[in-house]
Amino acid sequence: MGWLVAQATADRLMREQARLHGFRVIWPNALYHEADWQRYFYRVRSSADVHERRGRTWLEFDDQSGRLLQVSLPTGQHSGTTVTSWLYALHMAQVFGLPYRMFVCVLGLVITMLSVTGIVIWLKKRA
Repeated sequence: MGWLVAQATADRLMREQARLHGFRVIWPNALYHEADWQRYFYRVRSSADVHERRGRTWLEFDDQSGRLLQVSLPTGQHSGTTVTSWLYALHMAQVFGLPYRMFVCVLGLVITMLSVTGIVIWLKKRA
């Protein structure tokens, strides 16, 4: 299966999965081929994604027949994956836009300030 046929197959399979699982494809992100496994992997940014920038919705299909092999959704499919997606996105400040990033930055500065003042107070009490 060539790249153009693989792209068309990937788009069709993703549309089917979007209808089946109730999400919306926002933009395609990547299509890559694993020749050793005889599979194509297709990643998109979708409404099931938590991250603002990267798409983590993906599927894999056979490179000969075009048969769907696996679908992975970052939210809504498995509870463990949903929790992990949210924790990672919160940790990396990739949700809620600029206000959340500013909050995380200020929180980091406050923690640094408290650490430094704690050491200063400890040094004064030690003397």
